[in-house]
Amino acid sequence: MSLLIHLPEGQEFSEIYVLGSDQSFEGIPFNIRAETPYSVNLVIGNALGHSSYYTCYIKIANDTAAMPNTNLGSPSNEPALYEYELFVKDGETLQLPLTFQFDNLAFSDKTCWLYGIRINDVDISIDKSSAWSPTTEGFYYSLIAELWIFNSTLGVSQFNNRFISVPLNMAQ
Repeated sequence: MSLLIHLPEGQEFSEIYVLGSDQSFEGIPFNIRAETPYSVNLVIGNALGHSSYYTCYIKIANDTAAMPNTNLGSPSNEPALYEYELFVKDGETLQLPLTFQFDNLAFSDKTCWLYGIRINDVDISIDKSSAWSPTTEGFYYSLIAELWIFNSTLGVSQFNNRFISVPLNMAQ
């Protein structure tokens, strides 16, 4: 009977999420101090029905930057600071270690300036400021991980409409 009945296929998708260094959501850092290393795990899953090549771009956005837009299928305009290139088999989930540290922060009463970040032992110069939020009492940035997938028909990587954003409060 099973040879005659074809059950519908499951929905095909890719997934991305982040876990703290303790493998829980509670372990994701929030209050960030300069020159302190933090570790998380990016998790990439493939349920597309076929193996695929992915690129995961790591970006930093301030409180006013445009985030990726899932309605339009567009990535963030922020520059990629670090990237992972990986091959994920169908049904496979990979964990990617991500360590980061903000090495050069400056504060005034109303602004936090971010000049440098170290991602997986790679020092990167940046220049981003964030205004003090009196409502939430903090200087906020977002650590963004965008998932891009290789389109073999077109021969290019395209935004997969999957991303995570980890809010970070820069503490003085």
